[in-house]
Amino acid sequence: MKTAIRVNGLERSFGKNSVLNGLSFDVPTGSVTGLLGPNGAGKSTTIHILMGLLRRHGGDVSVLGHDPAVNDVAIRQRTGFVPEDPRGEPLYSVRQNLDFVKAFRPGWDATLENDLLKRFDLDPAKNSRTLSRGERARLGLIGALSFRPELLILDDPTSGLDPLARREFIEGIVGALADEGRTVFFSTHQVDDIERVADRIVVLHKGRNLYSAELETIHNQWRRYRIAFADSNTPDTVSLPGLRNWMPEGRSGVALFDAFTEISKHAMDKLSPRVERLPLTLEDIYVELARPQHGGNDHEK
Repeated sequence: MKTAIRVNGLERSFGKNSVLNGLSFDVPTGSVTGLLGPNGAGKSTTIHILMGLLRRHGGDVSVLGHDPAVNDVAIRQRTGFVPEDPRGEPLYSVRQNLDFVKAFRPGWDATLENDLLKRFDLDPAKNSRTLSRGERARLGLIGALSFRPELLILDDPTSGLDPLARREFIEGIVGALADEGRTVFFSTHQVDDIERVADRIVVLHKGRNLYSAELETIHNQWRRYRIAFADSNTPDTVSLPGLRNWMPEGRSGVALFDAFTEISKHAMDKLSPRVERLPLTLEDIYVELARPQHGGNDHEK
């Protein structure tokens, strides 16, 4: 598997505040990978290091085969980047801002630029200082996509947008990337953004990789079931392969799996014939991952 981004043992502090604590993850080439974490988890710090905007204090980083601390220019030539709140030159129009960016991008595709302006419903004659937060985000995305980069990196692109603007922006990304096979890496604290766009996630917590997997794997391995015990008391603990957490509730209990297999199903069916699968969203999983685990009967794998 080829990787567009490789991070191994990344460390970064600001004064006495340690932000990244041995962070490691890979972004496969051609994937859309979301970096999910709460505000302050180190998402922007990670992206700034990837783009060569910030020096790391430890670990190894490779972006498109280059170390950003050594050759950030080579990375930027092949990478489209949208910061958290992109702001163009306020005295320029939308078109003039794009012309300015184009001067530094030899592979600029004017046809694609115009197509994106129409898709994002952005008036090229509009003055940049009158743009809304959502329009600024769309302008930044057009500038990042119009030279057809190998890699697109977005730093919490929907932060501060209302739900409608956020949905429009995400749908714009989906439309712009359709059938392109481009590698995308974006940070967010919005679980909905991940589900709409990404095929892979990295969950960041206190500067570490708490969990990473493809979304298809997550939906296959994470399951929640209610197990009823009509003729006996519900046990305080149970032993099931792949079980992460067990919660007794009266004459039943809720089993949460993070490594569910057919073996788990057979073991659960032996425990009780009355088994009901319960809904489990990516947000539920994210909350469970962020919750401290206390050992005991948390899980068996």
